[in-house]
Amino acid sequence: MKISLPENIDHNSFTNIIFDWGGVITELDFEITNKMFSNLGLRYFKSFFSKAHQIDILMDFELGKVTPEEFRNEMKRHVEKETSFNEINNAWNSVLRETPVTRIKLLKRLKINYNLYLLSNTNKIHTDFYNDKLRKEYGDDHNSLFIKAYYSYHIGFRKPDIRIFKHVIADSNLDPDKTIFIDDTEMHVDAAVKAGLHAFHLFDGLDIVQLFKDW
Repeated sequence: MKISLPENIDHNSFTNIIFDWGGVITELDFEITNKMFSNLGLRYFKSFFSKAHQIDILMDFELGKVTPEEFRNEMKRHVEKETSFNEINNAWNSVLRETPVTRIKLLKRLKINYNLYLLSNTNKIHTDFYNDKLRKEYGDDHNSLFIKAYYSYHIGFRKPDIRIFKHVIADSNLDPDKTIFIDDTEMHVDAAVKAGLHAFHLFDGLDIVQLFKDW
């Protein structure tokens, strides 16, 4: 069932919560990434990568078909010749912004009564960067905040492919009727519902701290 309003979520109905990461728990800023790659000489990066669209190399990176080394080499073809791999990493990681401490505290509170899982369309450079950032800032990472973190590049599918949801359900032996999925992209929410999950679209302006304030 697709749930459209926060007040329509009955927290007593669920034992499992699956969270998206980027745009739900941590902030994203595609404009900063676009500017950083533009400064490296890739003037058309915005057409490469956005929330709604990604070219093949980026899609393949999130599907685990491309290694970090192959990704950096491909990106190096599009930037200034003297650009280092470290500069490419920094520009690529710049999309990942801050995670408010209130959201980390929320996850820790929810963990007391619910089974928490992560399902993210992501790649190894981003997960390595952000897990390290979380450990430095909060002493936690995805492994400590969730029972299990599912990454598209590990699974070989990415949202909104229904198979990625079915993989999570089967792998963690979840009861779909007692599981809710939270994502900021509506087509991912629609796909989760087709896979049998309850799902909520975290629309612009709504913080998960507000969404779960009464849980």
